[in-house]
Amino acid sequence: MHLDHTYNHERRLAEYYHRICDEINILIVIYKRDLTVPRSVLVGLSERKEEVAVKFTVDNVVEFSRPVENAFGELT
Repeated sequence: MHLDHTYNHERRLAEYYHRICDEINILIVIYKRDLTVPRSVLVGLSERKEEVAVKFTVDNVVEFSRPVENAFGELT
């Protein structure tokens, strides 16, 4: 189900993902299927231990590589 309310503003989307990370006890994968999940949100979440991966289905290699370049910590 697409959660339209979280996409009204970049800050709201980041808060949404951070709240999920704060309230669950499992690892998460963020699904980026279009440009509605901004690069800054992915980079900000990269420091969370709960986020283990991003499933990236956007056909744009530049948009794929930039969050990796800007992410915090070690990426594998």
